[in-house]
Amino acid sequence: MLLSLLFACNIETPILSDSVAPLEENTAPDPSGDVLSLVSGTTDEYGWVHAKAILPVDIGAAWGALRSELVYIDHEEVTEYTIEEVEDENYDYRYLVHNYVENIATVEFDVDWRHAANDFDNPQQVGARWQKVSGTEFITLLEGSILIEPHDDGTVINVIEHIDAALTPEERAVTYVTGLHERWLAYVRGEEMPTYD
Repeated sequence: MLLSLLFACNIETPILSDSVAPLEENTAPDPSGDVLSLVSGTTDEYGWVHAKAILPVDIGAAWGALRSELVYIDHEEVTEYTIEEVEDENYDYRYLVHNYVENIATVEFDVDWRHAANDFDNPQQVGARWQKVSGTEFITLLEGSILIEPHDDGTVINVIEHIDAALTPEERAVTYVTGLHERWLAYVRGEEMPTYD
């Protein structure tokens, strides 16, 4: 009995893979409820945003919602998109999203999304990364990370994005992350998804 107890105490929680870990430390203030806590800025290389919020569901429901194209696709900017699922034993889920945007100019680009939990059957941490891998020269850098962890009030989400684009990169990062949170929250609440003009 004592041996079994000692063995159980020595079982360590699996560590989240570096390939889906946060890009960097998230400097946004701790969130209050489901209100998005956000800071942003620019460097010589890109605009950036750090954000945190609490979703009123468990980690499984939060992760499932994030994998919905209703949530992670940038519906405010993207006109059309296609999704290709990719088999990769290094991740729990991986897919390539081809984005088509009609604005001042028509642009197309592909974004690689990768998801993995520290323990698929009993996740205590879920990481996701996205990165532009091909397409328009108007976006020279697009990368982001999401960390999902349990919280007393549900699930806390940590979001980071870096973007270097032709126009207002910081504003673009803030717009995407704000919209992501808005769609994610609506999805887990079972509310009507936001629409964009």
